[in-house]
Amino acid sequence: MIDGLRRKMIGIMMAIAAVMLSAVFATLYGSTRASYQSRAYNGLRAAIRQGAAVRPDGEERGPRIREFPGEVFPALVLEEHKNGEIRILESRLYPGRELEPEELVSMIRSLEKPFGLLKSEHLRYLREPFGPGQTIRYALTDTFAEERALRWQIIHSVLIGCAALAIFFFISLSLSRWAVRPVGTAWEQQRQFISDASHELKPPLTVILSNVNLLLGQNAFSGEAEHAWRTPDDRARLRHIEAEALRMKELTEALLTLARSDSGQKAAAFRGLISAMWSI
Repeated sequence: MIDGLRRKMIGIMMAIAAVMLSAVFATLYGSTRASYQSRAYNGLRAAIRQGAAVRPDGEERGPRIREFPGEVFPALVLEEHKNGEIRILESRLYPGRELEPEELVSMIRSLEKPFGLLKSEHLRYLREPFGPGQTIRYALTDTFAEERALRWQIIHSVLIGCAALAIFFFISLSLSRWAVRPVGTAWEQQRQFISDASHELKPPLTVILSNVNLLLGQNAFSGEAEHAWRTPDDRARLRHIEAEALRMKELTEALLTLARSDSGQKAAAFRGLISAMWSI
């Protein structure tokens, strides 16, 4: 029983630790993701407002897009006019991205959300009306860095969580051993008491059964005058004494078996003991 109690305590403490660590890591992950989203939204909005047209010769005009002073926000800014013409106002995505403006605009329209993700292209976008008329601007930025950072955060969280659980497991072993020590002492004392009581009860019961069997085995019910007190009722009483003594002997043996059991796991003996106690 003590070992089972220790296992339950360790299991409960480990479960609580796992839930707490999961909650902390989930909160950190959600906070980091929300921070990336907020940063991307602010950068894309600044790109839409500050985007400069690119001249045909490739020379830029206008200010560079900066989310924070000293930092260039990598973004692709597109402008769609009422007649369907799409122009590239700013192209500062990471090198190696070959994207068709018309295809990007079509994909953003199909999502019907002003701010979101193009998962297949690993892009985050923002769509807003700009200026007079029906001009719409689209700003897009890569999510490779964000995805890589979040992926590594998950990996680090799993590694840290496993290490923390391993450390907490050994701490739980020590705490559980300390916590159940008084229970173990009380349990051992109770088992010793039951064992001693069972041993003390066995000799008297053996004597009672021996005497009853001796009386029942004598030819004392012949109806003679000197044995007139040995009537059939007396024989029935002796049988009753014998039955109750046998039942008490079985109860004592069950107590002794339970006391000798390492943790009281002999369920049949225990159920028989409880049944006998309730039937007294």
